[in-house]
Amino acid sequence: MSSTAALRSIAILFFLILTVACGAENGNHLAEGGIEGTGITDDAPHVSIGSISGFGSIFVNGVEFETTSSTVIINGDVMSHVDGSDDPLKLAMVVTVEGEINDDGSTGTADLIVFDRDVQGPIATITTIDFSHKQLLILGLEVLVSSDTVFEGVSFETLTENEVVEVSGFANADNQLVATWLQKQADSFEEGEEIEVEAHITTLDLDQQILTLSSLTVDYSQANLVRFSNEAPSVGDFIEVRGSSINESGHLVAEKVKYKGEKLNIEEGSKLELEGVISSFTSVSEFSLHGVTVNAENATIKKGNINDLAIGLRVEVEGLIDDNEVLLASEVTIKQESQLRLTAPVSAIDSETGVITLITVDITIDNQTAFQDVGSNHLKYFNTNDIAVGDWLTIRATGIGEDIVASKVIRIQDRKQVTIKGPIDSLSLNSAVVLGVSLDMSAVSMEEQMQLAVGDSLSVTGESSEDVVFVAEVERGE
Repeated sequence: MSSTAALRSIAILFFLILTVACGAENGNHLAEGGIEGTGITDDAPHVSIGSISGFGSIFVNGVEFETTSSTVIINGDVMSHVDGSDDPLKLAMVVTVEGEINDDGSTGTADLIVFDRDVQGPIATITTIDFSHKQLLILGLEVLVSSDTVFEGVSFETLTENEVVEVSGFANADNQLVATWLQKQADSFEEGEEIEVEAHITTLDLDQQILTLSSLTVDYSQANLVRFSNEAPSVGDFIEVRGSSINESGHLVAEKVKYKGEKLNIEEGSKLELEGVISSFTSVSEFSLHGVTVNAENATIKKGNINDLAIGLRVEVEGLIDDNEVLLASEVTIKQESQLRLTAPVSAIDSETGVITLITVDITIDNQTAFQDVGSNHLKYFNTNDIAVGDWLTIRATGIGEDIVASKVIRIQDRKQVTIKGPIDSLSLNSAVVLGVSLDMSAVSMEEQMQLAVGDSLSVTGESSEDVVFVAEVERGE
C-alpha cells in the first residue's frame, strides 16, 4: 500500500470511528451512503457511483477495484468484505466507491464501498407492461423491473404480490425506481421485520405528524428525525423512512425519518464516475442525474451519439467537478436497455477478441458487460475465462451499429430449447429470420403469423438443429 493510500485509509478509519460514536449516541445506523450523503471523506481522489457488473475484486463503471483492504458499509452498517457467497455485495447493487484509479483507467483500489437500498417492503401490486417489463408498487414507490434486472430468490416471471423484496436502482424523471437488483426477503410481511423506503413527501400534516409518500401514509409521531435543518419535514423533501409495523389505520409507523436531500456532496476537483438515469435535459451542456448538473459539450460519446441524450436515458458519465458543482464530462457512455436476448449453448468463444457465438450470432463482450452464474457451479467470480463451448448462456444485448454488444451474460442450467428475442429481419410463409437466425415457423398458427411484420420485436422458443430454430412458441413485443 502506498503512503498516500495508507494516510487515506487512516482518515477513513477515523471518520468511521467518529460516525459510529455519533450513531451510538443518537441510536442511528452508521453513515448511510449510496446515492446520498455518501460517507465520503472530503479529500476523496476518485468517486464512482454505479451498479456492480462483476467480481474478482469488484467492477463498477467498467473499472476493476481491488477490495482486499476496503471498508464496506451496507445499509448503514459496517460489514466485513468476505470473498465468496458470504460477500454482502451482490451483482447489480448500486454502490458508491471511493478510492484510486490506476493510470490504465481500468483498474484501481477501493478504500470505501457503500450500499444503501432504495426500498424494502411487501409488493402491493404488480402490473405487467409487456413481456419484459413490469411495474411494482412497494410502500407507495413505483418500481420498474425488466429482463435487465438481476433477481435473487425470485425471477421476473415468478414475482408475486405480498412478497417482501429489497431493491436497488436509479430514480427516473417520474420519481420511479428503475430496478437494477431485486432480492426476495420473505413470502409476506410480518410485524417486527424492518421495512424501508426512500421517496419524496407528497402531503404533510404537522399537527398529526402524518405524511404521505405517494400512496403510502406514514405516522412519524414516534420517529427519530435526522438531518432536517428546521427540525421538521416539508412537502417535497426526499426522505428515508424506516419502520417495522403497520397500525390499525394501515399507516406505516416510522421509527426513523431521515432527510436525504437531492444532491451529492462531492468536493470541487473530485474525479467522478456517475451512472444513472437522466432526470432533466436542457441541452448537451446542461442535463442532470442524481441531482448533479452535467456539461457534456466536450465529452466523447460511447455506444451512441450526442443526439441520443434525453430524459429517461441511462448513462455513465465521467469527469471532474468544477467550482460551480457541475460535472464537466470527458466521457459519456450510453447504456441502452437490452432489446435483444439469446438463450442457447455456446457454439464458439474467443476470449482474446471478446466474442461469444450462440447459434450463429456473434456477440461482443466489453468492460460494461455484467456476468452472473446461476448454473450448476454458481461461481461468483465469473467471466469469459470460465465459459466453455457447450455451456448454456442467456445473453441480453443491444445493437450498436452492426455489432451486438452484451449487457449481461448469465450461465444457466442446460435446457432443451433455445430462445431468441429481437426484431424480425425478414418474413415469409412458415419462416422468418431474427438476428440472422433462420426460424422454421411451420408449428405457428397462420393467425399468429399474419399478425407479424418485418421490424416487429419477436421472442421465439424452440429446438435448434443445424443453425435452424424450429419454433414452438412465439410472443410478439410492443
